[in-house]
Amino acid sequence: MKKNLLIFCLLITTTGCLGSMPVPPQLQQITPEKNDYWEHYTSKYSAQEYYDMTADAFKKKYPTKMKELFCQKVKDTHDLDSEIAAAFDFIDGNIVSYFDDRHVSTSGGATEDGKFVDLYADGCIWDITTDKGERYRIYFFARLKYPDVPEEVGLQDVIVQHIIKEDTSGEEETEEITIGEYFKGNYGV
Repeated sequence: MKKNLLIFCLLITTTGCLGSMPVPPQLQQITPEKNDYWEHYTSKYSAQEYYDMTADAFKKKYPTKMKELFCQKVKDTHDLDSEIAAAFDFIDGNIVSYFDDRHVSTSGGATEDGKFVDLYADGCIWDITTDKGERYRIYFFARLKYPDVPEEVGLQDVIVQHIIKEDTSGEEETEEITIGEYFKGNYGV
């Protein structure tokens, strides 16, 4: 019992910290009018928007919207229509709920002259449940800024993970399908 309580407290503390981290003072007063920080944010969408639009595309089974989110490099090197159709079919039934905590993060991989030269986002849509009682997670990775290779700006990969079985210790048996491809950047991420 004490072990479970400790794990629960650690999860709450970690999740709470991620969700309520203060904005660093040097970024609090930055606006597009006061600083050129934002001009280098070249993606059409933010991490939150990728989360919302990915969740919506899967819930409504809207392949056109899903395809629009991917970077040009994935569009040029993958048969996205087939990959998206396979991922939608992989989910058994219609999505009826998911834990909408917008679990996303945005990070800068490198800076030059105080400006990000690599800005990326990743996230997970947790506890997806279908009308057939199946459970899933959807992970995604997107580059938000990457002037070295601008065709990699946008969603790169989406991994749909089916939770086949979970035991009382938290061990899971899963299977997954991937749309797109993760491209490791020049700055290590």
